[in-house]
Amino acid sequence: MMSRVRMSAGCVLLAVPFVAVQAQNAEPKRGVFLVGGGVDPTTTEGTGYRPALTLHAGYERRIGESRFGVRVEGDYWRQMTRYSAVVDGLPLADVARTRTISGISALATYRFAQAGRVQPYALAGIGAKELSLRNETEWSDRSRVVTATPQRQWSPALAAGFGTFVRLGRASLFAEARATLLTRGAGDHDIQGVQYPLTLGVRF
Repeated sequence: MMSRVRMSAGCVLLAVPFVAVQAQNAEPKRGVFLVGGGVDPTTTEGTGYRPALTLHAGYERRIGESRFGVRVEGDYWRQMTRYSAVVDGLPLADVARTRTISGISALATYRFAQAGRVQPYALAGIGAKELSLRNETEWSDRSRVVTATPQRQWSPALAAGFGTFVRLGRASLFAEARATLLTRGAGDHDIQGVQYPLTLGVRF
């Protein structure tokens, strides 16, 4: 199950280039690709400020001529931190910790405006995410380095947010803010249960 989730998310993320701009037709498109990246500014570890990096890529299609649409996307969330600690009574060690969340989502969208330069929208939906936690410990005397096997678990997820499309000449950009709730496994992988990614990207 987890390998299928990771493979599906990777295929979606690699299906379209990370940077792409295409001329917009005079008639609104029923289907569009979206790709973008950003940060989760709420992610912290202890008193340190450690924003996570995020990627999103997907395909959205309007339902007929209505304001509603359906989006299928893959997403990726990654946070890397490093801190010092005493492990098992041995000399001071540097611990590198990598947390990742990858998966796929099915989202319903609603456009508040279908024409004009600025087109705000809302979205909500469900997804399946794979959580991963990886630790690498290096002792200060460099006597040894231990890399733990990543701990992995999948979790259902709920997501909701809002954003806006903005036409700038022949390009169409978007900005989006959302909240993603992991329904299980977050505490076991030292990951906060709700992520708040902020995304900037392009629609084509």
